[in-house]
Amino acid sequence: MKIIEILADGSYLQALQSVAERHEAADYWVGPEGKDGRHEIRFLVSPEKRQETLDALQAVLGNSDTAKWFLLSVEAALPRREDFDFLSLLVTSHHRGTGRYTLEVTGGNARRLISCVIFDRGRWPTRAPPLA
Repeated sequence: MKIIEILADGSYLQALQSVAERHEAADYWVGPEGKDGRHEIRFLVSPEKRQETLDALQAVLGNSDTAKWFLLSVEAALPRREDFDFLSLLVTSHHRGTGRYTLEVTGGNARRLISCVIFDRGRWPTRAPPLA
């Protein structure tokens, strides 16, 4: 995995987010506008998608006088990304009145337990879930 760090004017944000989605960046995030009017945008890209993503950035930002982009190495990425051949979702518990659920997500050789709060049609739970 590599991080592509981009410094670009806010006018490019929508186009850059489109590049991240179209070229399947594993993740991307946008920083606030800096004093110079540029945003810091970062894409986490796989080796397979790196060159096509860089080519797309060149097409979008090639005429900009102020945009810059950098390719950074990633020492480690946690949690490790799992490729799921099969995915199942099972509600393992529901805490009545709180909207809090525990979900079991499985796929391939991976299994994860996820705690979440689900609100019913915009209504708040009758009791607030405990902070964890």
